[in-house]
Amino acid sequence: MLVNSSNIAQNVRRTRISKQLTQKEVAKAMGVYDSQYARIEKGEAKVSIVAIAKAAKVFDVSIDAIVFGKDLSAKTSKTPQRKKSLLEKVQELEELSKIEKTMACRLLDLAVSKKQIRELTNIIKDAKLDK
Repeated sequence: MLVNSSNIAQNVRRTRISKQLTQKEVAKAMGVYDSQYARIEKGEAKVSIVAIAKAAKVFDVSIDAIVFGKDLSAKTSKTPQRKKSLLEKVQELEELSKIEKTMACRLLDLAVSKKQIRELTNIIKDAKLDK
C-alpha cells in the first residue's frame, strides 16, 4: 500500500480537530514553525517519519492513525491487550506492503543507531573521566 501525503494531511487535520488543538499548539509541541505545520495539514510538505512520530506523540495516537487514519483511539483504549512477543511482531511484518516494510526497517535502523550513539557517548565520557 502506498501512502498518499494528502491522506496524511487529512488524518493530521482530523486528529488535531478531534483533540481540540490549534495548529499553533501542535506546531509548538512538535517543535516546528507554525507555517511548516500548516503546510503539513494542507498536504504541501513532504512529511518525514520523524514528523509523523512527533505528531502521533502529540495527539496520543498510533502512527497508523496518522499514516492510514486507522484506530484513532488506539492509545486511549481502556481494554487491556496481551503484549505480543518480538517474534510475533516480526512475523506480522511479513503481512505488510513493501513500503510499510521499508518504513518499519527504517524505524528499526533509527532505534539501533540511537543505541549505538548512546553507547559511543558513554565510552567517550568514560575516556574523559579516565584522564
